[in-house]
Amino acid sequence: MLRKVVKALFWMYLVYALLVIVVVNPAINIVLEKRASAFLNRTVTSGVAFIDPITLSATIHDFRVDEPTGNTLLEFDRFRVNAGLWRSLLRSEIALQRIDISGLSAQLILLPDGSLNITDLITTDPSTEAESGNAPVFFADAIAIDVDRLGLRDQSSAAVFNNALIDTQVKIDRLSTRTDADPGTLSLSTALETGGSLTATLELQVAQGLIEGGGDITSVALSPWWPYLMPDVASVLDSGAVGTSFSVDLEVVGEPKGEIALSELLFNNIAMQNDPVDRVADRFALASFGIPSIAVDLAQRHVELGLIDIDALRIETSADRDGATLATLFMPSGEKAGGADSAADTKLQEDTMANTAEPAQPLNEWSLAVAGWTLSEGDVQITSPLVKGGHLHLGDISSGKGSFGWPVSERSPFSLGMTINETATVDVTGDGLLSTGAFTAQIEIEALPLTLAEPLVAEDYDLALESGDISLSAEVDLKNYLPNTLNGRLEVEDLHMTIPGSGTELLRLRSLRIEDVALDAPAQSLVLGAVHLTGIEGSLVILEDGTLNANRIMRITDEVVVSAGRYAEQKAEEFESDDTGWRIQIPDADIYDSRIAFRDESLAVKFTAPIEELYVEMTGFDTATDSTVEVNGKGVIDGFAPVTLDGQLGHFSSPRNGFFEMTMRGVDLARLTPYSATYAGYPIERGVMSVTLDYTLENGGVNGSNNVIVEQLKLGDRDTGVEGTGLPIKAAVALLTNAAGVIDITLPVSGSVDDPSFGIASAAAQATATLITNVVAAPFKLLASLVGEEDVPDQIRFVAGRADLTPEATANLDVITGGLLQRPKLAVRLVPSIDGIIDREALARKAVAAELERRGITAEAIKTRSLEWETAMRTLASERGIDATLPLSDQLDAVYGSQPLDDTVFQNLASDRAAAIKAYMVNIDGFDPQRAVIDAWQSDNTDFLGVSLSVVAR
Repeated sequence: MLRKVVKALFWMYLVYALLVIVVVNPAINIVLEKRASAFLNRTVTSGVAFIDPITLSATIHDFRVDEPTGNTLLEFDRFRVNAGLWRSLLRSEIALQRIDISGLSAQLILLPDGSLNITDLITTDPSTEAESGNAPVFFADAIAIDVDRLGLRDQSSAAVFNNALIDTQVKIDRLSTRTDADPGTLSLSTALETGGSLTATLELQVAQGLIEGGGDITSVALSPWWPYLMPDVASVLDSGAVGTSFSVDLEVVGEPKGEIALSELLFNNIAMQNDPVDRVADRFALASFGIPSIAVDLAQRHVELGLIDIDALRIETSADRDGATLATLFMPSGEKAGGADSAADTKLQEDTMANTAEPAQPLNEWSLAVAGWTLSEGDVQITSPLVKGGHLHLGDISSGKGSFGWPVSERSPFSLGMTINETATVDVTGDGLLSTGAFTAQIEIEALPLTLAEPLVAEDYDLALESGDISLSAEVDLKNYLPNTLNGRLEVEDLHMTIPGSGTELLRLRSLRIEDVALDAPAQSLVLGAVHLTGIEGSLVILEDGTLNANRIMRITDEVVVSAGRYAEQKAEEFESDDTGWRIQIPDADIYDSRIAFRDESLAVKFTAPIEELYVEMTGFDTATDSTVEVNGKGVIDGFAPVTLDGQLGHFSSPRNGFFEMTMRGVDLARLTPYSATYAGYPIERGVMSVTLDYTLENGGVNGSNNVIVEQLKLGDRDTGVEGTGLPIKAAVALLTNAAGVIDITLPVSGSVDDPSFGIASAAAQATATLITNVVAAPFKLLASLVGEEDVPDQIRFVAGRADLTPEATANLDVITGGLLQRPKLAVRLVPSIDGIIDREALARKAVAAELERRGITAEAIKTRSLEWETAMRTLASERGIDATLPLSDQLDAVYGSQPLDDTVFQNLASDRAAAIKAYMVNIDGFDPQRAVIDAWQSDNTDFLGVSLSVVAR
């Protein structure tokens, strides 16, 4: 019986084998291409297809699928499946012993419409998906796939992307969908056609959705991927590669869980640049960017990064007022960094994404921990018209940051160091809290060239920065990423400024040191603890057109004028409001070893006057309303004339109060000849001047005095070609010069600081002009004041017809002579005169009396007007044809009126009067006769009964 069963089975199997070999295999080869082409909707060609009836394995050779375009979609040399018939019969599963694919090539293409070239093949029928829950269990002992080339092509963007996986080996052991199956193993080895490779070994439990294992990504070239990842960016990634090792432990059924870890993630030799248009190309390069470890915990939604290491960062870019063009490396082509259009487009894109995108997972559900970063050997080259020389080099850049994370829970340290243009160094260290923008940093800047800022300064000022370095050591506290407080020390060295094109030195400064800078932004307070300026060499020049060199520094445009007006209005409103604004304090400031050179080029003869050995000390500067500022200073003019200054000013109080006193001693006036010759018409041959200015400021009012002492003054001959001021300078000098050869005058000055037309210099000049005018206009009042009298007349009156001095005349002459004795540079001019009526009558009476005496009438009779005299007068009247019937008085008047007198009589009277005055001044008051000059009497001088006096410079 058993033999029959075995025999029957044998024949059945033989028939089965013959049917497969003779019928099934030929039928498959006949219909395979047609049926496959219809199913795939593509042209399929195939070599021999064979089913092994014993092992129930199937093999297909030389299989190819072509796209409608004629391009090959997929092809392989051999596809073999060992069905594992007996295991499938014994178990309720599809069991495959082995799947082998060799010589496989395929092409995946992302089409312009965003779909794949195999989208129609992988799209499933929803009704089929609904029945997938009843799918049989699948098991395969081994799968081996040998891929020659898997092409990857993206035609959806303007920049077509091409790459391929080559030499790919895929091996899977024990792949099963059974829930109780042991894990299977996936081994993958592949390379990218453009460079780089991937190897991985994973354990798979398909039913549970478990993946565990790891692998390595080695030297993947990034440049081919750049146009694909950044399709709208115009920059080009010239080089760069990435590599890492990774491990996964995931559960992908339902919500993903598990961990992903990367180790030794390294980007190296990164180099990119953009396409420059009318400017320098922007370049960005990195020798390496490495992260030793990255761990992602999907369940905990937590990411941990190890210490990020950045080495040899290299940047080349250009910058202007619109920003650095480096941003264009990462921006869509056509957009300008920082431009309004770019900002608007970005906002539009953000709004669009916010309205259309699916809700993203809230960021606060994830946490991040970073061990920090380090940057070494960084280098940045910036081409910019905003810096002098057009080039800024930031070299030897190093930076570091301590551990930080999100959400931020604690402060973390950071550091930054660099050199600027090979001369300056910058070092910053500190710590901070990213979530609040609260940072504390120690900043050290050494020898930063101020000349770098010259182009910015030149936009508003006609000023050249020839040299100068600034150094800063400060601790800065930030809140909300904005400066909150600053405490430190500032120093400027070797500052040199000139006015371009004129060769004019404006300022040299050996050093400026501010020992303690304290800025408190919330309190609106700035304190400059101790300010020291050393070695100032300033230049103040009046140019040929009369303007100051300093006035030419600022470029005055309509915009500047409008801006200044608005600023002034704003400040006026601030002062009127209750808001006191910023408080600025400078407790102590001083200037040492300094020099200011004054030069006036507006004169025909150029004038220079240096102030050297300058020392100034200021204390108590404070913009608080109740503060006072004290100033003390000293210096030397022309190397020998000392100058001192002392003062106190409540500069910011209202009303303002204070005082100041300045003295100058021994100023050589001969050096002022360019001014005296130009404006007064007289050169100064010699003279020494000392000045004391004493001013008081009270309730906004200015009251002061200018005491001027001039010794040994000698003016040269007047230059008739100079118009001068019109003031009688030489006469004023003579009037003001005392017997010791000294001019000692005090000029009072008063005014109000609220009067925009008031200025101390202009007020003093006006007071001087008024003094000269008044002195020359009333010289005898000055002479009287010298001897303690209020005034004295400049005319000496005489009795009619007489030349002897009256007591009143001698008293006046004593005053005049006393004053003249104190003004040795003055002479007196005596101009005699007569009264044509009174003096003539007196002289006529004398002549008639003389005639009567010749006729024998005694002097006594004439004096007493005796009868004898009356008879003689009537006789004289009769002789002269006078009507005898007239009253005696009329006859007498007629006699006197008819008395003949020649000019000699009048001249003698006038000369005698002048001589009497000179004799008295010389003989009685001790006056130098050479200083008293008598003018000859002129016949038209008949309007005064005496002598007129005038003073003249000798």
